[in-house]
Amino acid sequence: MTFYSFFRNGGMSPFSGLQKSLAKKVATFCIATRTETKGRCEMSDSHIKKMAEGIESKWGLRANEKRNLWVVTLLNPQQHNVPADLTPEECVDWALKHWCLNKSGELRKNRGALVAYEIAPATGTPHLQMLMCATNTGCTAETVLNSWPAADIEVAQSFDEAVDYIYKRGKAADKADTQIVPARAMGDDLVPNPQRSRPTSKEKLSRDEKRERLRHAVFDDRLSEDEIMSDPILSATAAGMDFVFQRWLDERSYGISAHRDEVQGLWLYGQSTDGQLVPDGGCLLDAARLALDDRFGREWGEWQLGASIQLDIPRESRAVLVSVPDGVDPQILGADLKTLMSVAPVHVHSSYRTSFYAQWELVLLVASNLTFQVMPGEVRQYVSPRLTVAPMQSGISTSYTFEQVAQQLDKLTNFSSGGDTQ
Repeated sequence: MTFYSFFRNGGMSPFSGLQKSLAKKVATFCIATRTETKGRCEMSDSHIKKMAEGIESKWGLRANEKRNLWVVTLLNPQQHNVPADLTPEECVDWALKHWCLNKSGELRKNRGALVAYEIAPATGTPHLQMLMCATNTGCTAETVLNSWPAADIEVAQSFDEAVDYIYKRGKAADKADTQIVPARAMGDDLVPNPQRSRPTSKEKLSRDEKRERLRHAVFDDRLSEDEIMSDPILSATAAGMDFVFQRWLDERSYGISAHRDEVQGLWLYGQSTDGQLVPDGGCLLDAARLALDDRFGREWGEWQLGASIQLDIPRESRAVLVSVPDGVDPQILGADLKTLMSVAPVHVHSSYRTSFYAQWELVLLVASNLTFQVMPGEVRQYVSPRLTVAPMQSGISTSYTFEQVAQQLDKLTNFSSGGDTQ
């Protein structure tokens, strides 16, 4: 009786893990794509992919997720891939070589296998009971299917139980008489599948736990957006925090970490020699631009308070210059300053259609007054520990004011000039 006719006529497999529905699909695909080569069927790539998707769905895997250890059961092996003229012992050896050797007959790296030839006592159906292992990074269900397209394929849940079942020991010891050829091994030692942190149906995760799992998938597992969105749990979390999820993907793409060192702030305001405020800050703004050029070259930009589009902030900015005009709304100034000095990467819109995440180290504010003092209290509390406020003798000359700005920058960590300016 053939593999197809056995299941078509309602035959039941006596072995746990053999799925009748999957077997029918295998048989249907074989009939649909049969090529008359030695009586065996071959499957198209599209059918292999569909079957792989079914296995991934059944075992809760993401698309193309890799596992190290797979349980493979091939009924009537000599009707499916295995040459028909081989003895049971030769079938086992052929299966081992089929997985572990390359076309040149050399052992593949990071491959291992354990294979036994068995007979089902109730039906007399011969089958190969196998463990296929990719010992390094693992392999996908599609990879296993390409080698065993007519087999039942499962993810090994328990390493010890899977190995014991092949060797017919422990709980499987009473089935030892079903083996015609005891288990034989080839290649690397088998390794278990890594433990997965996927929650069970009864496990309820808090919002913070879901967020942390998504962050781990992005930054630690470095899964692609498609892989994340194909995972039912991760995709649900990502959909609920779309802005943060996209920000994390951008951060990873541009090599930006989820957190950065604290941003330092410097608030400079113009003052005349007699201690009076200079209405326009004198030449302080020009001097600040020269000082930033001296230390950062092109890696700085100018921030426009209250603007949704920032045209003058390069992606690679290490410093930001802010000109604080007279009469600025303290609420707007406070909101922007809190954003500018955030320890998280700042989402900058350079146009209505383009944006990026920036990680500057310095925020330099130039003002003609002390508007900082009238900002909302929570903002002052947030930025004060990292914000230095200093008057500048302005209105004399740009070069003189430049030296004063340079001296203030020298006092800040990480911003000392490499030149002779003191």
